[in-house]
Amino acid sequence: MSIKHSLRATGLLAAVALLMAAAPAVAQAKKFQAEVYPASIHGVQEGINKFTVEGAPAVECETAEFNGTLTEASEWLKITPTYGKCKAFGFASTVTFNGCQYEFHTNGSVDVLCPSGKKIVIEVTEGLAKGCKVEIGEQKGLESVKYENIAGGKVRVTANVKHVAYRSNEVGFGCPANGKEATYEGKVVAEGKNELGEPDSIKVE
Repeated sequence: MSIKHSLRATGLLAAVALLMAAAPAVAQAKKFQAEVYPASIHGVQEGINKFTVEGAPAVECETAEFNGTLTEASEWLKITPTYGKCKAFGFASTVTFNGCQYEFHTNGSVDVLCPSGKKIVIEVTEGLAKGCKVEIGEQKGLESVKYENIAGGKVRVTANVKHVAYRSNEVGFGCPANGKEATYEGKVVAEGKNELGEPDSIKVE
């Protein structure tokens, strides 16, 4: 290679290096993290979480717990919810998950994942809406969820998830109609524990 060509190549490499240095760094995706793995994740609702269908009273449960396992730093986390002492559309009800789970993503979206042929079932057990049944099937990319690292190595999860699809059998007074969408709103405080059952600090960053 001639000296002229060598200088030209050197100049080109220098220009590329300058452009790379000037380019903004690609932001790393946030991850669910624990101090020690595996970490058992346990969350409880802060206040009352609500599932609301337009034109009908909200579904509310006095107790709501959320459990999962974090085996490594990850951009997603599967959680199994358990709801108790519920009222749906103004009447006592049950909320059964039938193996369905929430899959939270650090980008702010959440998926509802269900085994083949299974759905989340909300069923009114007494009152004028007895027999009313609402089913929520698998759906992905619902938005949005926010995460806040708080004292004690815990994470506050705030959900304002819109456009949740459902189907209703439209039985009884107050049972919601088909053809609409629902919203899930609420806050959960999650904490971690290690294999010995000791506190395990968790965070999203």
